[in-house]
Amino acid sequence: MSDKPCSNPKKVRKTFSDAVNKYLADKGMTQADLMVRGNLSKTTVGRICRNKNDKDGTYTPTHRMVMTVCVALGLSKAEKDEMMRIAFPEEEVWDEIIEKRMNLTDANIYLEERELPTLGSIEPKEERQIPL
Repeated sequence: MSDKPCSNPKKVRKTFSDAVNKYLADKGMTQADLMVRGNLSKTTVGRICRNKNDKDGTYTPTHRMVMTVCVALGLSKAEKDEMMRIAFPEEEVWDEIIEKRMNLTDANIYLEERELPTLGSIEPKEERQIPL
């Protein structure tokens, strides 16, 4: 575990990992600090900071993990809300779907256009079949 902040602290916040790296740098905290303050394993902190999961994909946090990191970083409510928006961009779009009272097909098209995960267990768009 490094006594340095995570890598790329000046990078624009685009992913949860980017935001964590930025907050660590801004607060003068290290990965070790995050590990201790968040009661997190070295492996978990490493995955967050590198934006990698155990299968070489990108790190995808749970709501609970985002909240754990926010508490460990001592973030304000506004900063926590920002972290949630960064980690779960689909939720803002979900609110729009509800407000517009979309059906599932329209909602999934709306999500696909924004390159976000779709809802339900449906086939990919080109394979959809309308039930008789």
